[in-house]
Amino acid sequence: MKVFRKIILILLTIVVMFFLYITISFAYQKIVLKKIPYVFGYTSFINTGSSMLPYINVGDLVIVKKEDSYKVNDVISFKTNENFVNTHRVISIKSGYYKTKGDSNKFNDGEEIDKSKVFGKVVLVISNFGAIYAFLLNNYLYIFIGIIMLSLLVFLIHIWRKNEGRCNN
Repeated sequence: MKVFRKIILILLTIVVMFFLYITISFAYQKIVLKKIPYVFGYTSFINTGSSMLPYINVGDLVIVKKEDSYKVNDVISFKTNENFVNTHRVISIKSGYYKTKGDSNKFNDGEEIDKSKVFGKVVLVISNFGAIYAFLLNNYLYIFIGIIMLSLLVFLIHIWRKNEGRCNN
């Protein structure tokens, strides 16, 4: 039973440390560097437009992965010339530039997208999760979650040491 308890405690510590790393990484990139935060090559956006219906709805959370290149029919998120994040389907590639179009739009996008403006390829769409995610993106919430994770980690280490003391006696 003591071995099982120790294994559970180690696994919980690893999970808490993982989430602490993600929280600190997101907070640092977003607050300090003022960049779109990536963790393990992934980032996310909340879809606010209807141009990708029915594939992506308003309020859906879109998870994208940074890749070396993209191909026709990939759905990508990119920065527009107006500094907005847009998510559309690649319809053609010419001289390293991507031409895109929203699935429900009648016409192609006017601008060609340079690879440096592409955040990544859509790998997952989570329906109706945008409002919850927007709340979680609040800068102060990052700090709060970080404090909770750090406190939980200290608590787990305390329990671990306490249990090791019992095992040694």
